[in-house]
Amino acid sequence: MISINAAGRALEAVMDGFTVMPLADAVARSDFVVAVTGGKNVVDRRHFAVMKDGCVLANAGHFNVESDLAALRQLAVRTDRPRPSVEEFVLADGRASGPTTLADMSRGGNYV
Repeated sequence: MISINAAGRALEAVMDGFTVMPLADAVARSDFVVAVTGGKNVVDRRHFAVMKDGCVLANAGHFNVESDLAALRQLAVRTDRPRPSVEEFVLADGRASGPTTLADMSRGGNYV
């Protein structure tokens, strides 16, 4: 599944056989969300609100600005660190996070 704002690239992805949809629709059904845009807060509160239970969120860009981590921390009622480069968020509605797992949101995420 691909979510992209550029119409030409979206058409190209469809022609290559990929499913293309708005990010809000994609996060509701995805097990993994990998942000590769370089844009700031591309994945934000409105996406966390509908994100599938257990979804793994990772950043594959050079900087960790693509996901609004401040908003995610505000939504979480509990966080855990099962390992050093992984943070788990539990939301008020009981979902084991709106991402359940945040995989290494630093430059090291390039290698996740």
